[in-house]
Amino acid sequence: SVADARVDAVVAMASDAFLFGPDGLAGIDVPLLAIGGTADASAPDAWSSGWAFAHASSPRAARATLGGAGHMVFTGSCEAVPFLRAIGAGGLCSDPAWRMDEAHDRIAHLVTAFLRAELAGDPDAADALAQGAVRLGGIEYEARGYPR
Repeated sequence: SVADARVDAVVAMASDAFLFGPDGLAGIDVPLLAIGGTADASAPDAWSSGWAFAHASSPRAARATLGGAGHMVFTGSCEAVPFLRAIGAGGLCSDPAWRMDEAHDRIAHLVTAFLRAELAGDPDAADALAQGAVRLGGIEYEARGYPR
C-alpha cells in the first residue's frame, strides 16, 4: 500500500494515473480534483485525469479538462523560472492553445475552491464544485458528490 493517512485531498494535474491501474486508483478514497488537457501528448487525458476520475473511489471527485491544452499548461512563467529561458526552453513555459495567465487563473479558481471545500469545510466552495456549477470557458467539467 502507498496510502498515507496525512493526505486529506488530492489535486492531480496531468498525472500518470494509469501507472496505478484501476485497483490502485480504487484505493484513493479522499477527495480528488483531476485536471488535464485534451492535447497533452505526455499524459493524455484518457489515461491521466480521466483515468483517475473514473477509477478513484473518492466519494467527492471532480475532473476539469482544458480544451486543446498540452502538458506544460500547468508550468509557471519563464520569468518565474529564468533558467528555462536561459537554456532556450521557452516552449516549456507556454501552451499552443491557451494564454498561460488565463489557464492559470482558471486552474487556480478550481484548485482554490476544491481546497477550501475539502480542507476548510467551506460549504459555498463545495457548492461551487457541483456538477453544472462550473462554467469556465474552454473547460469541460464533471463532478460527483458535490450536492448543490
